[in-house]
Amino acid sequence: MIATLLSCKKENSNGNLPGSSVTIYVAGVQNNGNKNIATYWKNGAATYLTDGSHDASLLDIAVKGGKVYACGWEHSQAGVAVAKYWNDAGVWQIGNGTTLSNAGKIKFFGNDFFIAGYEAVPSGNYIAKYWTNGSANNLTTAVNTAYATDVFVSGNDIYISGSINTGTHNTALYWKNGTQALLTNGNNSALANSIVVVGPDVYVCGYEEVNGISVAKYWKNNIAVNLSDGTHNATADALVVKNNTVYVCGTESNGTKAVAKYWKNGTAVNLSDGSTNAYAMDMKIAGDDVYIAGNAETSNGNPIAVYWKNLEMTTVSSPGKYGYAYALYLD
Repeated sequence: MIATLLSCKKENSNGNLPGSSVTIYVAGVQNNGNKNIATYWKNGAATYLTDGSHDASLLDIAVKGGKVYACGWEHSQAGVAVAKYWNDAGVWQIGNGTTLSNAGKIKFFGNDFFIAGYEAVPSGNYIAKYWTNGSANNLTTAVNTAYATDVFVSGNDIYISGSINTGTHNTALYWKNGTQALLTNGNNSALANSIVVVGPDVYVCGYEEVNGISVAKYWKNNIAVNLSDGTHNATADALVVKNNTVYVCGTESNGTKAVAKYWKNGTAVNLSDGSTNAYAMDMKIAGDDVYIAGNAETSNGNPIAVYWKNLEMTTVSSPGKYGYAYALYLD
């Protein structure tokens, strides 16, 4: 089922909105007790985009001209994850349907929408790619496995974050109009998860493994800034830049549990207390308010889809059923 929504304003392309009165869209998964259903919640009300006959997931969401666009994957009859996007006109398959594919991020720039993702080839490697209005563009060949994780358009330039395997490890990088800009040297496994361009500055966040520990970090114009100290595993999953302030959300272990958090100019703010696992996956800013989508756990360990407005957590998934939230959009 696809819902047609009321007319909406356009989100600023770096994740900022000027006001504090917003409609909140959260994209993710609602389990029906048997299968995962691709789901989004508008101010907490669920819309199911798949019928529950096959596992599926929404990984990102955007609104344009009053219409909801979402991307993710759905299992085929053969059990292969196939990249798809949904809008009010229906569902559109953009993966080949034979090998695993994934559509991870969807964003509008002007009247065009861009999706970042990847697709497997028969050899088992993955090709990083993006789709423009549904048409595929390969960033790599099948020689080295690569993943595209996010997209940003500035003027006539298309920036894509991701990783490429250069031998032993995945190397964090971004592509500018198809040309690689490496962020790490390939000595450690690393991944770039999110990218934003503000004027001449390119911001990317992700992680790099150092001595077997994932260190959350962001790069400004290819210069790394560590967000975690390497004591426990941490990741940086999304970033927003507003008024020269860099906001990054992610997750850091406290040694036993995953703690959802964000960093503001490098200073950590915990969203969860560390008594149960919680994960911060995506973020947006509206006025002075910080919105973050992610996952938490009930006291008995069941995962739930949530978002935080500043430090206040709201659950959107159904009581008693597993839920996961991967992205949000403010309108």
